[in-house]
Amino acid sequence: MRRTIFAVAAVCAAIGCNGAPDPNGNRQVAGASTSAPSSPSTPSTPTTPTTPSGSGRNPSTLLFAADSGGNSILSFTIDGATGAFTSAGAATAGTQPQSISLAPGNQFLYAANYQSGDISIFSVAANGALTSTGPTVPAGTQPQTLVVDPSNSFCYVADAAGGLLQFQITQGTGALTQINGSIPCGTNPYCVVTDMQGQYVFVTNYGSNDVSAFSLNSTNASLTPVPGSPFAAGTAPISMAVHPSNKFAYVANWTSGDVTVFALDSTTGVLTAQGAAVPSAQNPAQVTVDPLGAYVLVANFGAESIVSFNVNTTTGALAQAATMTLTGSGVISVGVDYSGKFAYAGLQKVGQVQAFTLSRTNGALATVGAGVGAGTSPVWVSPD
Repeated sequence: MRRTIFAVAAVCAAIGCNGAPDPNGNRQVAGASTSAPSSPSTPSTPTTPTTPSGSGRNPSTLLFAADSGGNSILSFTIDGATGAFTSAGAATAGTQPQSISLAPGNQFLYAANYQSGDISIFSVAANGALTSTGPTVPAGTQPQTLVVDPSNSFCYVADAAGGLLQFQITQGTGALTQINGSIPCGTNPYCVVTDMQGQYVFVTNYGSNDVSAFSLNSTNASLTPVPGSPFAAGTAPISMAVHPSNKFAYVANWTSGDVTVFALDSTTGVLTAQGAAVPSAQNPAQVTVDPLGAYVLVANFGAESIVSFNVNTTTGALAQAATMTLTGSGVISVGVDYSGKFAYAGLQKVGQVQAFTLSRTNGALATVGAGVGAGTSPVWVSPD
């Protein structure tokens, strides 16, 4: 059975650029730099990716949490019938692990270590146990987030003090080799995602209020800015998610308290804003799309709530459906499992991850048991 796995990053909230609270780590977000390390020889052509499909996935059986304060990655097992989960061990990472991404095939897990400026690589056992594959891999100065593309060919890293970093993945071992140097983005690159085909790479720029978009050359693996890039977002864009149809993208804007809705042209990679941004609540920290495409969920750190939106699958438009208030929790992240039945939220103030059922009728959330301890302060939840 294929395992669907959640990755949860647990770090301490702090002050970020422009004096705004930064939910992804106890440090200052540095300005962008255009310096680039040397690039190795031209990599091999990436493999053809498979489009993810929520309806074709099995319920989640594993969950991982990055404990930034404890410099470790925690494993949990999930009951696919109820959504409840229990602890299953831990592994040592670098200093202040900030973001996690599971490679397609579930063989390897990658963690961006913000403070030590590198990436930890782990092999993943069937029971969720993690084993380091070797020394960490240098990744700029302040690797903020990372993502493995759908083809399992590349790992992309948003370096908050630099730009976009691209690594080629060695099949079988999971090893990373940096290629193409450091690619300039806007100010304070924050969140990196790909489209569903892995053809385009997007980076939210927290300091310049926009999104950089790049097209992948399938022959030589080079990245070229998409025409019109960067694309204006709201104030302090902190999180981005692509709809499973590959037609829309959503960006959560921390300071302006809203979500920018984009139409995504899958032929060019161009993003076109669809009207005014949609109000969410104070300090939206993470946006995620239900893998079945019906709902968008937003974790609002300042308002301590999770807002569910109905998605118009023709236009991508959002309409508020339900709100779950979690007073005193410091909810800062949310993700939906691939069955579409359960959601998981990082509760920063109490150091827990909370499970919910997600109504397929109205988007409402209902808690599943009590929260489970997840290190110092879990602040990033995303399905992988």
